[in-house]
Amino acid sequence: MNEQHRITVLIDAENVSYKKIDNVISQLATFGTIKRKIAYANWTKGNLKNWEQIIIKHSIQTVQQFDYTKGKNASDIKLVVDTMKILYSKTTDAFCIVASDSDYAPLIQEIRTHDLPVYGFGEKHTPEAFKNSCSNFFYFDKKETISNNDLEIFKSAINATKLDDGWSYLGAIENHLQNSSSFSIKNYNGTLLEILTSIKEFKIKKDNINDIFIKSTKY
Repeated sequence: MNEQHRITVLIDAENVSYKKIDNVISQLATFGTIKRKIAYANWTKGNLKNWEQIIIKHSIQTVQQFDYTKGKNASDIKLVVDTMKILYSKTTDAFCIVASDSDYAPLIQEIRTHDLPVYGFGEKHTPEAFKNSCSNFFYFDKKETISNNDLEIFKSAINATKLDDGWSYLGAIENHLQNSSSFSIKNYNGTLLEILTSIKEFKIKKDNINDIFIKSTKY
């Protein structure tokens, strides 16, 4: 963990269960030091009363945002505005956006033009554009099966790192996934090797010094 890596966490509390926050905080601790945690909502709504305990536990700052138009959530707009203020204040080294139903892809893309990582957390139905814009995206609940999107990411990584004989070194695949996609192994129950082994179109082999290589039968 890099102690100088200061993370700002922004939570769209109207679209996220308070039950997920413990796991979010725990996972972020591997990326740096959380300096600021802010949750946005219209806190006058009765269905948000269970947030109180988790807010106190993690010392989360709350921002009240009334719904100016009936049936519309204004909290996501306030989150975007505040994020931009924090971005240009240059007081953070990374952002984490915790949301599921809103598409924050344009916001994330703007942050990343400033060479800052963005960690995303959400449900399986989180918009693809949001997930793919993040440096790393984490599902609240680990997946048991490979998503079509992740399968394509695997194929691309293997194709990009393959040697002249068509095999790709597992370590090179891992580096490619880390540097060029939003894929995170933490979304699955298992290691990357175990996941790739479970996919029928990938072949696995070990050399004489037990280095592991992957090959796609489709390329």
